[in-house]
Amino acid sequence: KLLPFQPREKLPEMLAAADIGLVVQKRNVVSFNMPSKIQVLLACGRPIIASVPLNGTAARVVRQSGGGVVVPPQKPQVLASAIVELYENPEQGVSLGKQGRKFALKHFAYQNALNRYEALLTQITKKPNHNSLIELQQFSDL
Repeated sequence: KLLPFQPREKLPEMLAAADIGLVVQKRNVVSFNMPSKIQVLLACGRPIIASVPLNGTAARVVRQSGGGVVVPPQKPQVLASAIVELYENPEQGVSLGKQGRKFALKHFAYQNALNRYEALLTQITKKPNHNSLIELQQFSDL
């Protein structure tokens, strides 16, 4: 069932009520763009179908989280097939949702994120050399 537009403050509640979270982007979206609803859907334990650029940040996070499937953008038949696949296999959706929630708690929970930033800043300030750039890149890879 599709609902009418909802106020912005109801977004987390609406996403949590969904059976499947759809994230749709055009193929020319900047690769480092990641819609914030991905984190909300993962935290809510909802499986994601992401029709996003395959080499972008959104695709990388969905894949790494194990919380959804990624399909090429602007391919409606492929997107429809992915939706039908999850509809016909609800246990797969439950499994994806659980994996996504586990990932979100580890990577997006406020205290965990704060601890990771603190550890990163400590490492960088202790070793002012070229290794700091390598560590920074590893940190940004989630």
